[in-house]
Amino acid sequence: MGYFLRDSEKNLIPVGLSMRIGSDPGADIVIRDKDVSDCHAIIGTFPDGLLIRDEESQSGTFVNDEKITRVTALVSGDQIRIGKTKFIVYHDDAEM
Repeated sequence: MGYFLRDSEKNLIPVGLSMRIGSDPGADIVIRDKDVSDCHAIIGTFPDGLLIRDEESQSGTFVNDEKITRVTALVSGDQIRIGKTKFIVYHDDAEM
């Protein structure tokens, strides 16, 4: 069982234990956008499920159109927005 992010082009990105999302080419999920910080957010799977945390980015991380200010639990169907990029959260038990 695992979690995935689906981008606007319908690509599925598997989510691991702790993954950096940002504009830095060394990030696990690279977003090329001037509004995205080098290390914008951290997403990862934990025994309790999937969690995301904003890394004090200037433009913020949004879950279901709400800016997050602390570690936030995610469920299948949630929408994440970082800069202009949107992802949909999927769990492999859920319908895609």
